Amino acid sequence: MNCQGLEAITVAPENPAYSSDGSGVLYDKEKSALLQYPPGKKAAVFTIPASVIQIRYLGFYHCQNLAAIMAAPENAAYSSDEGVLYDKAKSALLQYPAGKKAAAFSIPASVTQIQYLAFLHCQNLTAITVDAKNPVYSSDGQGVLYNQKKTVLIQYPAGKQAAAFSVPASVTEIGDGAFSPSQSLKQVCFPASLKKMAPFALKDCRKLSQVTFQSPAPPAWNIGIFDGISHPLTLLVPPGSKEAYEKQLAAIMPENSVVRELWPYPAAGEE
Repeated sequence: MNCQGLEAITVAPENPAYSSDGSGVLYDKEKSALLQYPPGKKAAVFTIPASVIQIRYLGFYHCQNLAAIMAAPENAAYSSDEGVLYDKAKSALLQYPAGKKAAAFSIPASVTQIQYLAFLHCQNLTAITVDAKNPVYSSDGQGVLYNQKKTVLIQYPAGKQAAAFSVPASVTEIGDGAFSPSQSLKQVCFPASLKKMAPFALKDCRKLSQVTFQSPAPPAWNIGIFDGISHPLTLLVPPGSKEAYEKQLAAIMPENSVVRELWPYPAAGEE
């Protein structure tokens, strides 16, 4: 999955299960399923053949050079708009290319589903907005993506330059990989309303130094919350909750991290 130097995958002609094309992309034998686009492939544009009706989960993972994913016009399953990949009806956003140069992106009104980790490693992206007519998703004035009720924070753009961010009080859940991999974020404050943090929520946020939790009860955790962070963190928690947080986080906090009780809290970005 992290084979970032891999530029081409070839298959022996006599292999009964798999095939490849002249550009080194891996398919099943019939070329009806795209299995893996090589992460290190240099091409900026790729067109999904008409024969493909299935793309394997994370088939375009970490393809930093890929700026546009097109779909052959006659493809029955997929479509593309400005290099972003959708299903044919444009109701599901499947992949935003990691190498796309645009700083801002607007989710169309038609999109009611966003595929898991569709915006992962999009380090040029600083703002995600949503069409006002979209019934499922919303954004704030800072370009952060939420569900319509702003109870789930779905994606904090990886290229956003702010050093500090306070999650709104309406949020009860942080989505999978929501802040991963923020390039600039140093401090983040989670509200008292937070109940759940999905896997890899803060993965690879390598400048992160301070995390504030305003809930007296630790939220439900998942795997890999702090993966990719090798330096110590300072976690600020409400009075009387240090022991509970230390117990919950002991196995997943970076080495030498500390949990401190603090009240009142400084605003995000303040010392």
